[in-house]
Amino acid sequence: MEHVSYKVMDNARLGQVIGLHEKLEWAPVKRFTDLVQHQMLNVSKDHNLALEQLLTHMLLQMENPVTNLKKILDIYHEVLALNQSEADKNLKEKLNIWKENSSLKKICNLLLKK
Repeated sequence: MEHVSYKVMDNARLGQVIGLHEKLEWAPVKRFTDLVQHQMLNVSKDHNLALEQLLTHMLLQMENPVTNLKKILDIYHEVLALNQSEADKNLKEKLNIWKENSSLKKICNLLLKK
């Protein structure tokens, strides 16, 4: 959180690395989502913007749905609402594909409406 405050962290790059780890299932998604929800979400406006960038680049790394992807998308939806922004245009392509998955359909449609 300190690195975001001082703007010394590349959130896009960190998102790419975390996304690669999640895509290859090297790390549990639940641990990441718990950390985000309890310690990173809504700390400040700058932190929310940084979190949006991190989540966007993380999700862009994923080609196929991973276990607990719905939880990540729920958090992403919440962050977008807090930031009053919409899903990244490149991510919208993935959301259109992922919405074919019955468990992701509702959240993907919500994100596509933003």
